[in-house]
Parts: sequence; C-alpha cells; structure tokens
Amino acid sequence: MTAFTADAIAFQNVPELNLVAVIIAERGSGARLEIQRNLAPDETDKMLGLATYSVNLGAASHYGGITAWQVTEDTVTLTLDEAASQALGTGSEYSVTVGAEYQGMLQRGLTKVIDEA
Repeated sequence: MTAFTADAIAFQNVPELNLVAVIIAERGSGARLEIQRNLAPDETDKMLGLATYSVNLGAASHYGGITAWQVTEDTVTLTLDEAASQALGTGSEYSVTVGAEYQGMLQRGLTKVIDEA
C-alpha cells in the first residue's frame, strides 16, 4: 500500500536530546511517517519495552514492529508485524513515494534509527 507522496524528508540526529529520527511528510495533507529512537533509554524504558524505535503515523504510534525495510530509488517500504499493522491501522506493508535524491539519506537514517536500536 502506498500511503502518500512525500515532499518533506529529514534525518535528525540530536545527541543533546538523546534522539535520532527519520521524518517523511507530505506538506498540505498532514500525512506523516516518523520513526524515532531514544539514544539513551533508561531502566524504566527497558522494563516497559520502550528501549527501541517508535513508528508514528499521525495519531497512531507503536514501539518496534518493523520486520524489514527497503529504500529504492523512489519508495520507502516498511514491512510490519501484526501488532504494528493493527496499532497503526495499516496493512503488513506500508510504502511512501519519495524523490530519488533522498535515497542515501533515508538509507543512512533508517539504518541508524531501526537497525541500531
């Protein structure tokens, strides 16, 4: 399922806030995919299962749940487990159309946020 076509994309690494995030949005429509991770989770975060990335789609969010991801020339595709797809109100696959110029940044950003969690 292709959710939207992004025209605003950012990869933010903010060590002073212990935060790293990839934000993909479509201006005007309010459509937004944000994947972020706390760089220094504490013991409470770990105990509650929050010591991982969170996936946010507007009002819906879920911790973890991405089983695979791929960045191609013009698309970011996330494969979600059942709990994540239910919490986010999507199918098991969620795609966003992006410009080819963002491919490298998204590859680096998603690696940092998801794979290094």
